[in-house]
Amino acid sequence: MKRSIEWFVANPAVANLLMVSLLLGGLLAIPNTRQETLPNVPLDRVGIYVSYPQATPETVESLVCTPLENAVDDVEGATELTSEAQQGLCTVQLDVLEGYATAGVLEQIRTRTDALDTLPEGAGRPRVQELIVRNRVARLLLSGAIPRADLHRLAHQVRRDLLADPAVSSVDVENLPEREMAASVRRADLYR
Repeated sequence: MKRSIEWFVANPAVANLLMVSLLLGGLLAIPNTRQETLPNVPLDRVGIYVSYPQATPETVESLVCTPLENAVDDVEGATELTSEAQQGLCTVQLDVLEGYATAGVLEQIRTRTDALDTLPEGAGRPRVQELIVRNRVARLLLSGAIPRADLHRLAHQVRRDLLADPAVSSVDVENLPEREMAASVRRADLYR
């Protein structure tokens, strides 16, 4: 190491040329560098969701989660199986080992869950998907003393306008008041 430093000190033109080439390479790479403040990254994780309406967590665990775990626990490329039973829902997550394609592991899991015939009557069909984290970059709040129908229209118009910009990839509309339908009938028609 000491000799290489002595060599660069003895040959300053080479050191300057190396510095300029590194700076130039960095400047040329900037336009091709993907820049995101909060990138959406795949977790290399697959989630399986099965609903079993109105079943207790104990029932969901024994009748849905256990058969589902047994069906997918030895999928090649999957590791770290995590299962959770809730009121009316079984959630199973598997991590994908490094070096395996998540899409391939997902297809193996989907094939096995589709062939599963031990789920109880009334259980939903297993929903298998790759888990992707989307981070919220901005939040836009709309409020005002306007009718609910106008608020719905305005929110969806703002969503369409934002999605028209190529820099915006996703816009979620949340927490809108429930839509209502009103029917008014004249009293005379009501008596008739």
